[in-house]
Amino acid sequence: MKFLVIGSDGSMGTRRINCLRKLGYEWEGWDIKHGTEMPKDDYSGVFVSTPPAEHEKYMCDHEHALPTFVEASVVKYKPCKTVYPSCTMLFHPIVNQIKDDVRNTRPLHFIYFVGNYLKHWHPKEDYKTKYFAQKLTGGAKEIVAFENIWLNWVFGACEVINGFHGKLSQLEMDADDYYSYTLAFQGGVKGTIVIDTLAHPTYRDFKLIYEGHSQNYDLQLSTEGWNDVYMRETDAFVKAVQGQMRWPHSVEADLQNLNLLEWIEGYNPKSTVWDDRKESA
Repeated sequence: MKFLVIGSDGSMGTRRINCLRKLGYEWEGWDIKHGTEMPKDDYSGVFVSTPPAEHEKYMCDHEHALPTFVEASVVKYKPCKTVYPSCTMLFHPIVNQIKDDVRNTRPLHFIYFVGNYLKHWHPKEDYKTKYFAQKLTGGAKEIVAFENIWLNWVFGACEVINGFHGKLSQLEMDADDYYSYTLAFQGGVKGTIVIDTLAHPTYRDFKLIYEGHSQNYDLQLSTEGWNDVYMRETDAFVKAVQGQMRWPHSVEADLQNLNLLEWIEGYNPKSTVWDDRKESA
């Protein structure tokens, strides 16, 4: 099997190529820096590893609408039947442990803190020139969408109870660097999530609260641990293309996740409960 990696010069494109190489599959990389014409070959699938604002441009823009893996996005796109949206955290060992732990128990609520200093994302590059410093595709915003996928997978559908986001730092960018919001899930669990691109060292601290006790989970992994998670996700995409497994995160679920992101960003702090009728007004 051979795969085309679009955005091969970027960090995620490089990561996917490394995964494919270690898994023993052929690959060909292409980046807009190489020219405007993409290579053509008998590919089994495509990885779109460009900045989020460019995802839709390449989703179905190749011959025969090949199965297309798309990195985590914060920008809505037109549905395409051949798209496999990224769901990296579903392959995280601790996330799977949490899912198993809540299967037969009844937590009341959880608190989740995520911090990851923006300047350290690409330390050898000027952060001000990167997509994660822009308002539309900001780093903290990207983390919100990235994390909400697994929270919905574990706890079910949800609605926004309240939320706040803004820019607190002196970083030279338009992007917001802080999000705080509370979700109410269909099973009755409430969750408070605080995400920033300010803190160092990086942390992902998750606490499940039951009546009378609580349980802490550290979701932050070593570099080797994260590489293993991305390897599992890449391998799962290949297996899904081969028909050996069902992809766990549908386009419909991904678009619902992006709707949730819009609701968090559009929440009116003057009201106490989000009114989803505003969405259709």
